[in-house]
Amino acid sequence: MVSLGLIFGNMNRYRVENPAHWDRHSTFEFFKTFDVPFFNVTANVDVTALKAYCKRHNYSFLLASLYLSQKTLNQIPAFNYRFANNEVRLYQGSRAGCTILLPNESFAFCYFSPLPVMNDFIEEGEKAIENLKKDPNFAPRDGEANMVYYSVLPWVSFTSFQHARRHEKEDSVPRIVFGKYFKQGESIQMPLSIEAHHSFVDGIHVGKYFEILQKEINQLKIE
Repeated sequence: MVSLGLIFGNMNRYRVENPAHWDRHSTFEFFKTFDVPFFNVTANVDVTALKAYCKRHNYSFLLASLYLSQKTLNQIPAFNYRFANNEVRLYQGSRAGCTILLPNESFAFCYFSPLPVMNDFIEEGEKAIENLKKDPNFAPRDGEANMVYYSVLPWVSFTSFQHARRHEKEDSVPRIVFGKYFKQGESIQMPLSIEAHHSFVDGIHVGKYFEILQKEINQLKIE
């Protein structure tokens, strides 16, 4: 685990791994030559507590989900590895870039930096979305390695997901999609797809992501 206190304000900092001393070097070399080195896992997350928390505090469910997802990812170093400029970097933390639906049913990208308090993240996120809608600009930040790409598909409770992509050697950015939540018995479930580069991320890391994210949701207090 990574101390969250080290992340905020330091996301552009990174350590370059020395292949001779990196215990994952062989795995990296094996998967980096694959035509499709990404793997995707889709599972449901119990968002019952999160829905209640957002209703109580009048929070955006999307922004609250982004906050908790980024908080979770930044506790798992595997998700902050990137291949950039022909070197392996371990970033201090990552930002979120998320698709936002526009009034004309097209979309644009909005960007969010992690903050230690959910309320502050949501306030800043609402401002960013409002500004984007006032001046829509389709401007993907492909050059920023320490990014996580998010999409939202609130119309479909999907069971799998496949991203559009260009086959670029250095593309190692994780991708996460939130789907349409639905009732299941007494709970509310949300499908979540997570896609990651196998040179850096294995099934155990994806498992930790779902486990920690669920714990973060369950710990929310309805005051």
